[in-house]
Amino acid sequence: MTDPTGRALVNAQTAIESFSLSTDGRYLVYALRRVARGTYVSHLWAVPWTGGPPRRLTDGRVRDGAPAIAPDGRQVAFTRVPAGAAGAEPQIWIMSLETAAAAPWQLTRQQHGASSPQWSPDGKRVAFLAQAGPHRFLVGREDPKRAPIARRITRTDFRDDEAGHLSRRTHLWVVEGRRRSRARQLTSGDFDVAHPAWASDGKWLAYSADVGPDANISPRSQIFRIRLDGGHTTLLASLAGDADRPAVSPDGSQLAFIGSDVDDPGDAVLSELWVVPVAGGKPRSLTASLGRSVGCEGWADLVMADDEPGPIWLNDDTLLAMVADRARNLPYRVALDGRTSPFVEGDRVVGAGLAAAGERIAMTAGVDRRAAELYAVEEAQPDGGRLRQLTTHGSRWQSRSCALNQGPGGQARPADRHHYYR
Repeated sequence: MTDPTGRALVNAQTAIESFSLSTDGRYLVYALRRVARGTYVSHLWAVPWTGGPPRRLTDGRVRDGAPAIAPDGRQVAFTRVPAGAAGAEPQIWIMSLETAAAAPWQLTRQQHGASSPQWSPDGKRVAFLAQAGPHRFLVGREDPKRAPIARRITRTDFRDDEAGHLSRRTHLWVVEGRRRSRARQLTSGDFDVAHPAWASDGKWLAYSADVGPDANISPRSQIFRIRLDGGHTTLLASLAGDADRPAVSPDGSQLAFIGSDVDDPGDAVLSELWVVPVAGGKPRSLTASLGRSVGCEGWADLVMADDEPGPIWLNDDTLLAMVADRARNLPYRVALDGRTSPFVEGDRVVGAGLAAAGERIAMTAGVDRRAAELYAVEEAQPDGGRLRQLTTHGSRWQSRSCALNQGPGGQARPADRHHYYR
């Protein structure tokens, strides 16, 4: 890099924030963040599973993120917000992946924004999260053009360092994945919904929520089920501590989730991977004897993800989960009989995002103290597989000479298809 100043380093940085693997495993779509004129911008890119030059899908002064490829692979849903626009709320957009010149179009027009799009298994609907309900702390009349007269704070969960004031509750919505569709709110109440997960038949969704009256003082999330055709919400899983990040098995009979069965758990309590029958029963830990916490507890500024990955069903008998292992995050195979084995071995890997499609597994990870890149997990055996690098975006800015790592138009050169990490 010709200019060794801190500003030059910041302006050259890039980061992969989130990604989606197509259901046939042929390609990945990911959100790449850059710095442009002092503001973060992010666009969607696509790269084949077999490797090769990545292709940029979106452009403009926007922040695109949270891509979700439709089950048929023909389009992708994602969130978009104008870059650097104060007070702007993200909305969900859809873009065709079949026509290169197709422009994205806006799916949602929620008053307070939308996030976390997830396609239904049949590809007809999109579930998402959005704020709803009255202002929680407002004194006086609400005017979007003016600051409130005052806020009457009655709870400690009134503010988040990143989101600002938590003025409304976040709830679960669903919308048809076509133009001019009207979104329908599925949940309501004085609680926040997180991490929705579709059932394989598309007739219901699982989600986590802390519905207790003292959730701000004694947090304890539980997992619930709600049907799209109406009816009562039912409790699926509850522990003494948190139960979160649900995932429904392919046959719809089992629910996997991450949690701890300790009241008000401290930092030393390990999170475990649990399963429970959807029809009802007692949750059972699959990793109680593993001696490691399930989740991404290894962390670095250069390795990030929009959201920590939850468990993934590889089939009706086997799960995939990220496990904290000696200050690293590694994907582990976990069988319903409690057998566990790492998918990837190595002291140099800090995983972040994780996805699977059939026998193909992809992850974002920082390797050898480098920024996160997209990797394909190859030759996954019981003693650990290896990582094949698919992108060079995330760590390119760390190079002393960015120009040597750029192709025409500033596009990153394709990763070496035989560049493996063990």
